[in-house]
Amino acid sequence: MVVQPAKRRGTDDEGICDEVVCFDLDDGKVLWRKQMPGAAKAYVANIDLTMARSTVAVAWTEGSVAFDMKAGKQLWKSTSVSACTDMGFAGGRALLALLRCGDESDPV
Repeated sequence: MVVQPAKRRGTDDEGICDEVVCFDLDDGKVLWRKQMPGAAKAYVANIDLTMARSTVAVAWTEGSVAFDMKAGKQLWKSTSVSACTDMGFAGGRALLALLRCGDESDPV
């Protein structure tokens, strides 16, 4: 799950959802908790989270990150400006990524 950690009210960080928490559904025990790199503009309305096989993938307006589900090891991140952006993921038997390339007014 993606969470909004406690932030000081009135700061620039207020309202940012920049942590991924993996927990055991049977006993509620937190297995790992990781900060999403470069997630300064990750809000509840623009986050996409999915799981596929042993990967947890998260995308937001300006980046994406994936973690190994068991250990919480970061597998990849995309936080820099490039021609293509991860817009979202879908899970199941395989991990699918939706990419947007180019400017919204002139997509590639």
